[in-house]
Amino acid sequence: MFAEAVAACEKAPSTTPFKWNTGTKTSVIGLSSVKLDRYTIIPSYTLVADSVYCDYDPIKKKADIGSNSWSGLKP
Repeated sequence: MFAEAVAACEKAPSTTPFKWNTGTKTSVIGLSSVKLDRYTIIPSYTLVADSVYCDYDPIKKKADIGSNSWSGLKP
């Protein structure tokens, strides 16, 4: 699932590209779980690579790119 999140983040449309594999400073800053049903729990990630932030939604299989702010901190 992690590789899927990285790939989606790298392919997400953005004026600031997300480059995990070639980034000089990368980190997982958010990891939470999404419970699909009684028996299935999957991870949801927030990644940062060179000050470019990416939230990955495993249900929609969609990545959202942001810069210089973690979307999890928005009110």
